[in-house]
Amino acid sequence: MPTLLGLLAILFFSSGIACSRSLSVQVGIVAANATAMLFAGVLGYALEALRSRRIMLFKFSPRYLVVCGSLFVISQVAFYLAIGLCVTHEQAIVAGLINYLWCGLAVVASIPILSKKSRWPLIPGCITAFGGVVLATFGTNGWSGRQYGGVLIPYALAATGAIAWSLYCNFCRKWQDEADKSAVPLSLICAGLVLAGFQSVLKEQWRWNASVIPELAFMIVVPILLAYICWDVGMKKGNHSLILICSYFIPILSMVVSSIYLHVLPTMSVWIGAMLVLTGAVICKYSLIDEMKVDNSL
Repeated sequence: MPTLLGLLAILFFSSGIACSRSLSVQVGIVAANATAMLFAGVLGYALEALRSRRIMLFKFSPRYLVVCGSLFVISQVAFYLAIGLCVTHEQAIVAGLINYLWCGLAVVASIPILSKKSRWPLIPGCITAFGGVVLATFGTNGWSGRQYGGVLIPYALAATGAIAWSLYCNFCRKWQDEADKSAVPLSLICAGLVLAGFQSVLKEQWRWNASVIPELAFMIVVPILLAYICWDVGMKKGNHSLILICSYFIPILSMVVSSIYLHVLPTMSVWIGAMLVLTGAVICKYSLIDEMKVDNSL
């Protein structure tokens, strides 16, 4: 069951960029995403309390709370700001692709954090993944300061989110026994509060209307609450290797969903870049020596 939940999380994550971008344009970056995370966190906490029939007081080790909690908040705030700050839908899709570098980065980070050992294909795997991002970002037109200068901040935020999430996945796995319950609801609430603090920086006008409520409800429940809870369970108790391997298809699934939902067709360079990111991540994963062993936790 934990492995199945981890695989479901991959499907749920794939709708995140489309929902976030659509709501950011309609309502506002801070208003949409901060509200979604806050409601998701409160709902997650309430469901856990209802299931256990008592008010939950989560118990975490100090290092789990500080390190994993901080990395979670950084990854979410950086990701949603990146998607919202992009000028066009296609740029948002590219920012999402940059964020999905975490798949390969998680493998690299597992070497020092989880004491994994790797073979030589790790290097060409990393080069392939980063090459895919470069191709998707700059296409065949090369660098133009006027063309790309406006997206340097969102793209840098997307990269920051990728690094933070790759570290979170590994530390969460390493210290899985130091938390009695999932820290996702609490982390979502903290991330929502931090993102709400950017209101004074962005000075955006909120544009709430009844038509966005169904979309907001979907974002709260599926790509945020269910996705992160299922992912957290899968990473801690499921077949870690299988879930990570399947997660490499998130960039492709996300692009397909985003293209349909946002009514935008990414250029061929973006599609090829996404395939290179996927290929690079797979090469990185199979460069780990212990991946040759059979994992019977499924």
